[in-house]
Amino acid sequence: MALQIEEAAKDIRGAAAHLLSLANVRPKRVATLGFCMGGQLALFAAQEHPDVVAAAVDFYGYAIHPQAPIEPARLRVPAQAHFGRTDRTVPENEARALTERYHAAGKPFEAHFYDAGHAFFNDARPQVFDQPSADLAWQRTLAFLRSHLQ
Repeated sequence: MALQIEEAAKDIRGAAAHLLSLANVRPKRVATLGFCMGGQLALFAAQEHPDVVAAAVDFYGYAIHPQAPIEPARLRVPAQAHFGRTDRTVPENEARALTERYHAAGKPFEAHFYDAGHAFFNDARPQVFDQPSADLAWQRTLAFLRSHLQ
């Protein structure tokens, strides 16, 4: 929680701008993607810096860090999110409420829910890793990024 969100947002913006400046980055489109607090930061960066962030993918991150407010009305780029139905860190009802807030604001937000808990994508933690959910989430992520970064 000691992370300075404003500095992190500047760093993310700087990283995206750097990637966009590289000749071999084609097309000139960059997405943010993160897990847990990184997922929240991916959404936050997309809402704060749509000039350099073309899309965002969030894996089970919402309301983790109080200084990175997610404001669905401010989203200007497509976003995708992956949540576990048994996640105690980001409970399903909160994730669904967030999804509804994006949809009510008319924003391009795609949410998927899995029969898994928090960190289900983390294969270094066998107690939470869920291979079928992780595989499906990754397939959906790649399809989403191909669709929005081409």
